[in-house]
Amino acid sequence: MNAHANLLPLAFRRRLLWRSRLRRWAPIWALAAVAAACAGYWQHRLLDGRRAALARLEAQAAPLAALVDDNRRLRAQLDELAGRQSLLRLLEPRLRPVQLIGVVSHSARRGTPRVQVRRFELRPSQVAESAPGAGGANPPPRPQRPPVQLNLAGIARDDLAIAEFVTALRDFGVFRSVELRSSADAAAEGPPRPGMAPGTRAYTVECVFSGDEP
Repeated sequence: MNAHANLLPLAFRRRLLWRSRLRRWAPIWALAAVAAACAGYWQHRLLDGRRAALARLEAQAAPLAALVDDNRRLRAQLDELAGRQSLLRLLEPRLRPVQLIGVVSHSARRGTPRVQVRRFELRPSQVAESAPGAGGANPPPRPQRPPVQLNLAGIARDDLAIAEFVTALRDFGVFRSVELRSSADAAAEGPPRPGMAPGTRAYTVECVFSGDEP
């Protein structure tokens, strides 16, 4: 039995142990690092290839996307034109838009010209037409045209001028109803325009054509 004593310091022996373990595991760690680098490089190349393929596909589909946008714009224009044509068909048996402009202009010039019309909008009315009462002796109701609404907006010198304008529209007998929807200080609606007198009023008027007018 051999008995010996290791007289080397404990710290020195620990360093020797760590060096031996490092020499043993260093090749394995190096191989793992190389494998990880190769995998990362391969993934990077794969991602670049997919990006290039996506760019080519987007370039090929660009004319199709432009065509889709053109179709959407044309559809919106067609819908707008169809709405205008339907509105004109509703107005044809009553008054043409040019005649309506004449009626509104004449009403605004009634008396002292103190009313300006800055918005002239025609659209189908949301007011429901009342149907005649059902009865055995009454003839069947004739088909009714949907009502049409004319919205006017602008400014006037004062409330009296607005009242005269509304009265003139009613006196023409063209509309089933003429209602003043709002009247407010024009300065509160926005910055004053050049030449606008103090106390100028901003108004909105709603005129409705009856659906059963000839």
